[in-house]
Amino acid sequence: MQMYVEELTPEEIALLHKRNLVRSDLVGQSKAANGGIAHCAYCRCQLSKSRIRISHVVPPAQGGTTDVKNVVLACPDCCKAKGGRTLKEWTERLNDQLDGVHSLITLQARKAKTAPPMDHCGAA
Repeated sequence: MQMYVEELTPEEIALLHKRNLVRSDLVGQSKAANGGIAHCAYCRCQLSKSRIRISHVVPPAQGGTTDVKNVVLACPDCCKAKGGRTLKEWTERLNDQLDGVHSLITLQARKAKTAPPMDHCGAA
């Protein structure tokens, strides 16, 4: 079996170290604010040690930095859903999705009011 080992540059090592420090800082702050339990900043679910992710409010690809002012703790599901969007872009997308759900519910309610009554076998 061949194994490939990629060497990290000094810059990559520094970034990993910085991310770990920021993560530890955020976990401590979240636990202090929530009775010893870390929570996802987005959905507020409880985070176990293995489920803690760091999410950039403004992603690095859009100029965001890895510092306490630009990162929050998040669960894997929220991290994946947010992706490379800014917090503003993601919440706008969520609002659009909620509007779509609301429209669907409203349409279904209107159809239910106008549909002929069904007998016990499902026939009109």
